[in-house]
Order: sequence, then C-alpha cells, then structure tokens
Amino acid sequence: MRYTVKKNYTMYAWELGNELSGSRVGTRVSASQYAFYTRPLANIVQFSFIYKFLLKHYLDDIVKYNVVTGRNGVGYVV
Repeated sequence: MRYTVKKNYTMYAWELGNELSGSRVGTRVSASQYAFYTRPLANIVQFSFIYKFLLKHYLDDIVKYNVVTGRNGVGYVV
C-alpha cells in the first residue's frame, strides 16, 4: 500500500482476502486469528467517512454473527 501511494498510483479499491485460510499455500489461519487481525484495520488504513461507517458495522457484526452456522447472538460467537 505504501509503495502504491508513494508511486502515486490510482487505486479504486483494496481487497484484503482470506487467502491464508486455504490449505494450498501450506499454512492456515484460524477464524479467530483472522478476526483478531481484521479488527485493527480501522487504525491501519485511512478510510473516508462512509468507509469508516461501513467498517464499524462490519467489525461490530463479526463479533455477533457466526458465519459458520449463520446464527446471530452473543451465544454463537466464533
């Protein structure tokens, strides 16, 4: 990201994916570890107002929605 900004390249979006959760790369990252490292994105990347708003909702939702079972609620946090 720093290199792209330094070179003044125009970027319309960044994709931060879950490539390490697959087994083809020879390593794995657990869902808990991935969520742990996803949370600080708000402090690392400077977002516009709308993206900060959306990111806040995303971060709030990942702690209360279990993507494996599809169930809501604190009792179902991964």
